[in-house]
Amino acid sequence: MITSNESPLPDRAKIDVEPLLEAWKLVRDFQIAMGEPAPELPGSLDGERRKLRADWMREELSEFIGADVLVDQVDSIIDLIYFALGTLCEMGVPPHEAFNAVHAANLRKLGEDGRPLFSTRGRIKKPEGWLGPETEIGEYLDRLKFTSCDADQSSTVGSASVSQRARDQ
Repeated sequence: MITSNESPLPDRAKIDVEPLLEAWKLVRDFQIAMGEPAPELPGSLDGERRKLRADWMREELSEFIGADVLVDQVDSIIDLIYFALGTLCEMGVPPHEAFNAVHAANLRKLGEDGRPLFSTRGRIKKPEGWLGPETEIGEYLDRLKFTSCDADQSSTVGSASVSQRARDQ
């Protein structure tokens, strides 16, 4: 069983996440242009803001469930991705390094025989001893906190705690 942070696949399994980062930057530009939060420093969303963002993403999932044609299915999933990236913008977290950490952790979802384990519903399961991405993501967030050029941002984003810079933009 693989229990280290190394991927069981060759290096080519490491994807180029630059397009994901570029998409996040476009969504961040939209957030700023629309007067929505886009702090420089990472921080948690408050409960009210998390609920609102989750509601919007659920709406897109509902549209996907009800979509019978490909164009509507694609539209709803892209909208979901847009909302997810916008949520990361509101948390001040570019997704690229966190995505690689989650991707690497997903690649470690193998049984002792080196094959994926599936639930009864067909979802790939976490094997015993599986190491999740939380440590790597935490280290990334710590690096973001110390490398930001704008240290006066609020660490919580929500209706009552949006940083002054985000409100001004």
